[in-house]
Amino acid sequence: EFRAGRTEYAGEKVAELQDRFMVYGSNSPMNWILNLRSFGASIRNNTTTAGWIDWSDDGQRLVYKSMELTMNSLRWAVQDQIVTAQNQLNQLLLLPDSEPDTKARLVPVIELSSLKDSPGILTPGHSFFRDERNSAALTTGGYRYMLNRIRDSPKLHRRFFLDEKTLTWDPNALQAYIKLTYQFLESLLLLIHLTGGQPARGTELLTLRWRNSSYGHVRSIFADNGMLTFVTAYHKNYSASNTSRIIHRYMPPEIGELLMYYLWLVAPFLDNLTILTKGQAWESPDIGSYLWPE
Repeated sequence: EFRAGRTEYAGEKVAELQDRFMVYGSNSPMNWILNLRSFGASIRNNTTTAGWIDWSDDGQRLVYKSMELTMNSLRWAVQDQIVTAQNQLNQLLLLPDSEPDTKARLVPVIELSSLKDSPGILTPGHSFFRDERNSAALTTGGYRYMLNRIRDSPKLHRRFFLDEKTLTWDPNALQAYIKLTYQFLESLLLLIHLTGGQPARGTELLTLRWRNSSYGHVRSIFADNGMLTFVTAYHKNYSASNTSRIIHRYMPPEIGELLMYYLWLVAPFLDNLTILTKGQAWESPDIGSYLWPE
């Protein structure tokens, strides 16, 4: 009709069709579909579904279908994962073994309770590692710690350099180190997911930033009263409500320590590798501001 000139605007015909077929109370297929959907939703909301989860009276045993899980087994599973992540971190720190005295001798010590943080600082690249109040506590480690370890150890020199005179990095050694880094981050992801309070959605957890980005994105990992905390701002109904919920989750001390040493000593080393190996034929890591790189 629009092409034939019987209506001036195409929108008039669309409005007419909407009034005829897409309005509640009209005798149309669309109204029948909407009524049927509402009826189904009413049944769903008022009908009890079959139960698959059962707790024991003492709250120590959980049964899901045919699978049984005790709280002790869950605690042991988390503890085993912590030990695995600690061993992976020791390898990232280039320790010759996992003995406690070796770590105490080679790795600088920092107390989480001594860290200060100012969440309101929006400077690109900022994190609590760059807070001036933490400079005294962070002097013995940090940006050049791993490079100094390699420099001062002939064994590590031979491991990471093809030519010790020209200081040409061995791409195979670097790729093996990056592979171990990703394995550690996978272990850390599982631990944070299991122990950080109510499990976060994947879109929340995988987008955590440990420092402000150069594009104006604010970090979501903070130091607070001797604990590391991560903050998520996400809501599945955001597109409809245009509001999000800010959720603070605190990590247990063991998990916070793993994250702390990774961000303090390993992440700066990966940043340095990207700069020092520029032009070499290897896939350098893209650390950026995300805790888990894309």
